[in-house]
Amino acid sequence: MGKRSIKLNALYNVINQGSVILFQLITMKYISSVLHSENYGRFNFCNSILAYFLLLAQLGISSYVIREGAGVRDDKEKLWKLANEVFTINFCSTVFSIIFYIFTVLTWTRLANERFTLYILGIQLLLNIINVEWIYNIYEDFKFISLRNLCVQVISFGCMIVFVKNEGDYLKYTLIFAMAASLGYCINFFFSRKMVPIRITLHPNLKKHIRPILLLFFNSLAVLIYVNSDITILGILESDSAVGIYSVSVKIYTVVKRVFQAVVIVSVPRLSNYYINGEIEKYKLLLKRMHDVVITIVIPMLFGLIMTSKNAILIVSGKEYIGGINSLRILCLALIFSSLANYYISCVLLPSKKDNMILISTVVSSIINIGLNLIFIPILGMDGAAITTVIAEMTVMILAYEASGSYRQNKECIQVYIKVAMGGMGIFVTCWMIEIFDFSLFFDTILKIVFSVLAYMCIEIMVKNTIVIEMIEKIRKK
Repeated sequence: MGKRSIKLNALYNVINQGSVILFQLITMKYISSVLHSENYGRFNFCNSILAYFLLLAQLGISSYVIREGAGVRDDKEKLWKLANEVFTINFCSTVFSIIFYIFTVLTWTRLANERFTLYILGIQLLLNIINVEWIYNIYEDFKFISLRNLCVQVISFGCMIVFVKNEGDYLKYTLIFAMAASLGYCINFFFSRKMVPIRITLHPNLKKHIRPILLLFFNSLAVLIYVNSDITILGILESDSAVGIYSVSVKIYTVVKRVFQAVVIVSVPRLSNYYINGEIEKYKLLLKRMHDVVITIVIPMLFGLIMTSKNAILIVSGKEYIGGINSLRILCLALIFSSLANYYISCVLLPSKKDNMILISTVVSSIINIGLNLIFIPILGMDGAAITTVIAEMTVMILAYEASGSYRQNKECIQVYIKVAMGGMGIFVTCWMIEIFDFSLFFDTILKIVFSVLAYMCIEIMVKNTIVIEMIEKIRKK
């Protein structure tokens, strides 16, 4: 299977993430209004608990095998051997996680009233046994991933509309949510056999794999803690309603954040391939370009989301969740830090196998986040949780940047930051001028989006941002 176009992969992945965002926003609008803040908060609290066990089941397998597999994907024998060894390790870790999950649900008194919900969500944990999405990442088959996700989203949304009608259908929504995630695992496994014959092996080569896998697992755990602990701690210290309101702000922030991850993730297999095979000049060129693309996208999104935070919450969830506006605006500030942290970790530290530095960056951030959550949430509530997220994302970005050494983007990127910041200010002024006229929610939102995009594009053309100019030129040619 030959190399696929990074631009085409990026397009597929942006389409994929775009469809995910669209369905998430539609689903959030419907479910948050049907279930109301209390039940919506209960669901998100339970899902935050499951996330830790799902991570334990997955260990750091996906990141590890994508990196290692990218270097040997042209050698079928080596790739198949690696895939079967990693699949076996995943099977064992998932079984252990299931046992630990059941024990926790049965013994933690705080979860006594949520046991049935947690058992339903646990379907995802069970079917993680056949989770092999990393195969498609190794082969850079983002077209398949995009089509699969679109099909699953359409099916799950249809089921939600048919079966979830009122607040009493809380458990039906939980089941649909769990089955949608699990369906993706099943489709992946079924079609993966055409590329790699997956099976359990009695010789998983633990001595070779376990250390880097565990390093990446603890890194993923640390990331999950500083991303997820705010909702978990908020659920313990505050009401279900507060969790529901804050969850809407977090999800809006998260779906925007995924746009940047979609742009970065497509380059990881190629970057790993270049680095492992010693093609350092190609690696540096792609690395520099990915940095400029991320900055060119993240800054305008940051300004735009800050200026449309109220609109976003009202459109997505309604007036019941309006108390999350300040939290969302605070979380917007984390976008620049999280995007750059993701860039340095995924594009520099991961391909160069600096797993120890990845772990240090995220562990330090997690410790800071938990500590600050315990201090800020009792005082500031939801806003305190948002502030700690910003600090955590900033911390991991700084540490990842410092660990990137000679691959850091320094003076040569200052011009890009200046140009993009000018465009961001154009978005701010445009949105502020539209607010003066006091349009209806719908027209205010549409006008802000359309004129902000036009203002940003015009400014970037005037200041000669090559990324934007190339994008416009390619669109014009098409």
